[in-house]
Amino acid sequence: MAVLLCGAVTIVPQAVLAAQPPANAPQRDYKKEIGVSDAQDARIQAINRKYQEKAQALDLQIRQLPAAANKEYEALLTPVQLKKAKQIQEKYRVRQSTLVKQLQNLQIQGNKEVDAVFTPDQVKKIKQIQQEQLRAAQQQASPAASPPPKK
Repeated sequence: MAVLLCGAVTIVPQAVLAAQPPANAPQRDYKKEIGVSDAQDARIQAINRKYQEKAQALDLQIRQLPAAANKEYEALLTPVQLKKAKQIQEKYRVRQSTLVKQLQNLQIQGNKEVDAVFTPDQVKKIKQIQQEQLRAAQQQASPAASPPPKK
C-alpha cells in the first residue's frame, strides 16, 4: 500500500524517496494530484507528528548506544577488562537491534494509519505515481537498457 509523508503543501510517497528527481526539477503537488482533502491532510499530519516524535526518541537511543558502550570501554584497560568490554559491546548490539526493530514496527504502524486516511481512488492515484517514479528511477539507473515510456 502507499506510504505517505505529509507536509503543509505536498505529500510524497515514501517508496519514491530513493528515486528523487534532480534538485532543479519542478515539484509535483501530490496533495492536489491525489485529491487529498484538507481534513485528510490534517489527519495525515497528526499521524506523522505522533509517529515522528516516537521515532525520533528511538533513533536518539539507537545513536547513543555506541557512545555509551565506548564510555564503558574507556574504563577497561587490562586484557581481562577487554574481554569484559566485548561482552558489553554485545549487550549494546542486542539492545540496538531491538530498538531498530521497534523503530521499523513504529514506521509500519504509522504507515498503516496514513494508508487508512485515503479513499480507494486516491490509493489508485498513489500507486500510479509510484509506478511512474519507479520507471523514471529505473531509466536513470540504466538509460540505454530501458524501453521508451508508454503513452
